[in-house]
Amino acid sequence: MDSNEEEQLMASVQTSNNDVEDAVRSPTELLLRADPGLFSPAMIYCQISKGLALQDVQAMLSMAVPGSAFKILSCILGRPTRTVRRNSKHLTHLSARESAVAFQFAKALELALVVFGSQQLVEEWLCRPCLFLDGGVPMEMLHSPLGYQLIQTYLQRIEYGIYQ
Repeated sequence: MDSNEEEQLMASVQTSNNDVEDAVRSPTELLLRADPGLFSPAMIYCQISKGLALQDVQAMLSMAVPGSAFKILSCILGRPTRTVRRNSKHLTHLSARESAVAFQFAKALELALVVFGSQQLVEEWLCRPCLFLDGGVPMEMLHSPLGYQLIQTYLQRIEYGIYQ
């Protein structure tokens, strides 16, 4: 598939999903503006490397973690909350690194929702130190690929009932 076909597919998928309510969409659907299953990993990589729109990240956070949206956005951007609040008026797109962190957060959030079963439990878990993670706070670990991998492993172990 050449780049023109990919762009046409992404445009058609995004337009067809405009009518879908945000409340029933997953965090990654909100970020990509479409069902991630419709994209190849390479297409997702290209979209992330171009930078996700800040409004999509904010929509995902306000749906997924309404009480902690600014705090999590500041972790994703790697900037203090005050700076994020002050500069968010001028920012339209995230950098490739920030977009990758936002995507990792969305994937971890989806898995945590499956494992813990409620939004409230997920929010509490994200902000508390975790013994399995050597006392690390999951939200603070999602900024790196290794941290994301540790969190993913931890959640999968819980899901499959492996506690040792």
